Amino acid sequence: GKDVKTSIPFAFLKKVSNQFSSMFGQQGKTATVPYQLNADFAPTLRKVVEYYNSPHFDANGAEKIDDLRSELDDVKGVVHENISKVLDRGEQLENLHFSTEKMVDSSQAFRSSATRLRHKVWWNNIKVQAMGCGLLCFILFLLSAWACGGITFENCSLGNG
Repeated sequence: GKDVKTSIPFAFLKKVSNQFSSMFGQQGKTATVPYQLNADFAPTLRKVVEYYNSPHFDANGAEKIDDLRSELDDVKGVVHENISKVLDRGEQLENLHFSTEKMVDSSQAFRSSATRLRHKVWWNNIKVQAMGCGLLCFILFLLSAWACGGITFENCSLGNG
C-alpha cells in the first residue's frame, strides 16, 4: 500500500523527465532563457498529469508497465549486442573463407610445381642411369680390349678352332 503511494510520484517524475528528454534532448539541458520551453512542453505535461490523475489510472499497472519497458529496453540492448556479435562473426567467417580460398589456390600451385619438379628429377635420374650404364659398358669394353690385346681382340678367340 504505502510503497505504491510513494512510487507514484517518482513514476510521474520519471515519465515527465523521459518525455522532456525525448522531446528536447540536449537543447533541454542547455536552454539559457528560463521557461523558454514551457509553451512547447505544456501540452505533453498536461497529458501526463491527466493520465496520472485519471480515475482509470492503476498505480500497480503503471509500475508494471514501467518495469516491462525497462526490461524491454534491456532486451533491446542485448539484441543489439548479439546482432553486433553476429555481424562481427560473419565478417570473421568471410575473412576466413577468403583466406581458405587463397590457401586452396596456393596449394594447387604448389602441387603442380611439385609434380613438374618430380618429373624433372625423374628424367634427370633416368639420364644419370643411362650415362652410368654407358660408362660401365665402355669400361667393360676397354678391359676386354686390354685383356685381349687391343681393340682388334687379336689374342682372344671365339672358340672356332
